[in-house]
Amino acid sequence: LLTAGPRPDGGMPCVPGVFRRLVLDHAREQGLPVELSPGGIPIDRVAAAAEVFLCNSVRGILPVGEIIPAPGDAAPPWRYVAPGAR
Repeated sequence: LLTAGPRPDGGMPCVPGVFRRLVLDHAREQGLPVELSPGGIPIDRVAAAAEVFLCNSVRGILPVGEIIPAPGDAAPPWRYVAPGAR
């Protein structure tokens, strides 16, 4: 399980929320390796992943159906598309 880790300045690129902590704890309990990617997850690692999901305390776990490069210098350089939404 790869997740965003602290930036070089010590800040986080994402909110270290309650649900994120539950997912990380559960992965560790199941014996899955958990890797923190300093400063965020490079898009090439996301694109190469077998499975990608987002998590949110309100919406739960959201599977990513497709990664689409955003035009220009948009940040982030991708957008979330729910499975079956296209």
